[in-house]
Amino acid sequence: MDAEKLMNENPLTKAKLKEWFLDKLMASAEEFKEDDSFKEFMIKSGITDNQITTVFKEGGRASLDMFDENDVIVNIIHDWKTKKFSYRINNEKQTGKYSLRKEAEKHAMQKAVSILESKLTENKETDDNPEN
Repeated sequence: MDAEKLMNENPLTKAKLKEWFLDKLMASAEEFKEDDSFKEFMIKSGITDNQITTVFKEGGRASLDMFDENDVIVNIIHDWKTKKFSYRINNEKQTGKYSLRKEAEKHAMQKAVSILESKLTENKETDDNPEN
């Protein structure tokens, strides 16, 4: 999966991931009440687009909570008879027959990004055109 291309083609999802990770960073910073300089550094540093892409590429599983919060529910399923993995997102039909969980996850994440991008685009268009 070319995570950089995927993130660049889905800017609303990239922004949502960035917002979600920043919220988690801020929550973590709260734990450092005694160390104001560290907390200030963390807040000022933020998260770059490259870091978001790297986090998604190296640990897409970390974004599952963000997808859940946006009603894009990713399920990886193992078939004991065939020893293959597949995935289902929301109420869509089960897709794929992969030998490795990681392969199923990769394809599921690509699809989840696409679904979330569509949802965010619809919401943005509705927000931009309140008379609809």
